[in-house]
Amino acid sequence: MINFSKAKSVFVPVLLVLLSILAGLGVSTNASAVTPNVSWSNISSQKAAISNIASVACPSASDCFVLASTSTNYLAIFATTNGGSTWSRQSTPAINLNVGGGIACESVSNCIAVTSQELISTTNGGSTWTASNLPTGVSVNDIFCTNAICVAVGAIYGQAGESAYAATTSDLGQTWSASSGLPANVQLNEISCFQSGSLDCMAVGLNTGTNAAAIEITTNGATSWRSSTVSNGITTLTSVGCSSSTTCNVVGFSNTFNLAGAY
Repeated sequence: MINFSKAKSVFVPVLLVLLSILAGLGVSTNASAVTPNVSWSNISSQKAAISNIASVACPSASDCFVLASTSTNYLAIFATTNGGSTWSRQSTPAINLNVGGGIACESVSNCIAVTSQELISTTNGGSTWTASNLPTGVSVNDIFCTNAICVAVGAIYGQAGESAYAATTSDLGQTWSASSGLPANVQLNEISCFQSGSLDCMAVGLNTGTNAAAIEITTNGATSWRSSTVSNGITTLTSVGCSSSTTCNVVGFSNTFNLAGAY
């Protein structure tokens, strides 16, 4: 998800909107700058304990979970059951979290949070969280869950170097099924999916070989992926949200301006 602490150092807060066609033969894009016009409320009772907010998941209109890091760089999860009026810190294992990571929920009860090398999950709405290890050599940046299936993305490192990584789990991370055929020299930062029969997903990030934005698309539940390119001098994409199987909004950085965050 977007690292909001980085947004403080950016001078021009703009929103880059790319309308992307998932199901077609290519991806059509339309980039534009949008002036932020939204007010926000602080997690006032907990903000002293938070140094960075990495990700947010809301399985219902009133239930949300925030994945954050503390001032001592440990993972922390905060939860609300009343739409954000009050928040409480969850009891979680001691896991390092400097920046990044993702959290997603299949339901109010079942959620999973990932850091670069570890994950924790709950099956009781956050009353308890259990830690598990990710596959060897994998660094996960984000995860998306829908209908008892979660898709994680990031990068995998081996003797051949770095490659994009994507995998699915149907048991909250106890077992994984990795996708094959993803490109080399790509780090995937975030994923968003929409289910309309098949599970359609878009993952975005950076091609470290070409220093250009990377987009990977699946229309069969992460069984296979195809790559797409983005024009307009966009160098990296940091976040994506899909409102249908044909339209997604993404944010990132270009050669001419920086993106402060999603407002």
